Parts: sequence; structure tokens; C-alpha cells
Amino acid sequence: MLTKPSVVSNSLEIRGKDNRLAIALIIKKHLKGTPMEGLENKFTECGIDPLLLTAIGYEESRLGLAYSQEFNNLHHNPFGIMAEGLKIFASWEDSISEACQIITKISGRGATNLSMLGAVYTSSPSWSNKVGRIYNQLWSELETL
Repeated sequence: MLTKPSVVSNSLEIRGKDNRLAIALIIKKHLKGTPMEGLENKFTECGIDPLLLTAIGYEESRLGLAYSQEFNNLHHNPFGIMAEGLKIFASWEDSISEACQIITKISGRGATNLSMLGAVYTSSPSWSNKVGRIYNQLWSELETL
């Protein structure tokens, strides 16, 4: 059994094995058919656990599928990032970059687990549990590869 990294870690090495390819394949599979299809490299390049970023996108918007195409074309915000309302981004890449920056900033302030991250990221008390379940499902896929 693999040992999970801290959810705010950018470590893609588990038991001495580089898992970048496996993680990219899992993310590619989950982005297929979503507005962010083809952007899996942005998830793996941003410096945080890419499975965590995917789990957050699932919880906040089903990776953009919870919104209409018209809404997505305007907002490009699958992560539920707020700024006096739902923030509008020029592109999916911009929203991925900002989500990465936010999570990095929160973890830099001492958030070492998902509960601590959720306490700052959102006001929803159930967010951490929901994201955690999705994260664990994604992690299970990695273990089976």
C-alpha cells in the first residue's frame, strides 16, 4: 500500500517511485468531457498535490460540469473562488493558477491537512469531508495502477 503525501504537498514521489505519469493519466481521465479537458499538465505543474486540486474542482463544480456552457464561458471558475461573488477568470488556466496560489498560500500559513485548508478556503463545515472523500477515491485509482 502506498503512503499518501500531505494533501498540500507537491510530492509526486511515493516509496521512491515517481508517479507523475500515473497521476497525469488519472487527471486526464477525469478531465475528459469537462471544460478543462486537455489541461491536465496545468494540474501537475502548479506545485501542489494535483489530486487535491482535482478533488476541489469536483466538489466545487464537478470540474465545470455543474455549470452551463454560457456560465463557464464567462467565469472559467471550477474551484468556487470567491471575490465579492464568484470570481471571473479570463481562462481555465488562470483559474487553475489562482487556485494553486491560494492553496499554496494557505498551506504556507501552517495548514498541514485538509481540515485546516478547508477552514480557510471555504465557510462550509462539510467541505473538507467531501473533498477528502473525492481525494481518497482519486488516490485509490493511483494505488491500482
